[in-house]
Amino acid sequence: AMVTFAGCAKQEIEAPATPETKTVQFFANSIETKTAFGTPDGNIYPTLWTAGDKVKVHVNLSAPSGVTKTEASVDVKLVGGEDMASSATFTAELNDAFEAESYTLYSVSPSSAWNARSRNEGRFTVNIESEQTPLPTSVDSDVQVLYAISGPYTNGIPTSVNLDYKHFTAYGKLSLEGLAAGVVISKIKLESADLDLAGKWNYYVADETVAAKDGVKYITLETSSTTDIWFACAPVDVSNKTLTLTVTTNEGDFVKELNFPANRKFEAGKISKFTVDMTGIGVEQPEDTEWVSTAFADIK
Repeated sequence: AMVTFAGCAKQEIEAPATPETKTVQFFANSIETKTAFGTPDGNIYPTLWTAGDKVKVHVNLSAPSGVTKTEASVDVKLVGGEDMASSATFTAELNDAFEAESYTLYSVSPSSAWNARSRNEGRFTVNIESEQTPLPTSVDSDVQVLYAISGPYTNGIPTSVNLDYKHFTAYGKLSLEGLAAGVVISKIKLESADLDLAGKWNYYVADETVAAKDGVKYITLETSSTTDIWFACAPVDVSNKTLTLTVTTNEGDFVKELNFPANRKFEAGKISKFTVDMTGIGVEQPEDTEWVSTAFADIK
């Protein structure tokens, strides 16, 4: 199957490399993918690449002065020509002529989420947008942030690389009940006094940890839905924390404090489902918040 797959993928290399660059074929195979969640199978939500998704690829966490082509933003292409698929491929022209001791490849999807990299700190930085427009069955594609690391390679950059992507972002699926008839929602805001829910976040390669760099303490969802409202956020622990929920409607703003009990987290690569009873707004009712986490399939 891989031989057939690779053969099809090679046809998509359209431009030859220059003497200073190498054309690298990347394979996104059987991975935690992006853009849209598919129909769940039990508690497993498959997600799919879409043709035209853009990914960012970087060589190492720093580039020598004056060296170009150590990064690229490229379009994803799907195997077999489908509109959406779990396997994808893309090519990038990268420079491996600067004779580094080794080469490690870093990729972030979507490319707009890439922010920075630092060799001294051993990290790269992604940006999670706080302004989101949920889709009917998925999160806003711009905020489903994935990353992949491949290498190190000591004999130059290979011409064929498999990338095993992981989810950087965590996901929520919020439902509201108890709103009066005739109330029409236009916007929902989740805000914390002391937790960064979005913004710029660092990933530290050595110990695989994340930390806020220039975080944002709120997420705004442009939606008219009352059920299954998808959002993406940073992986944060909300145990014993309070989030303020503001629901903007045609009748004004409804505000409720959500007190989360112990052992509640937004975890990377998991969907946390919870329902908020809006009856008696302003009365804290933590027992009315149902929290169910569903995990993605393991990366192969």
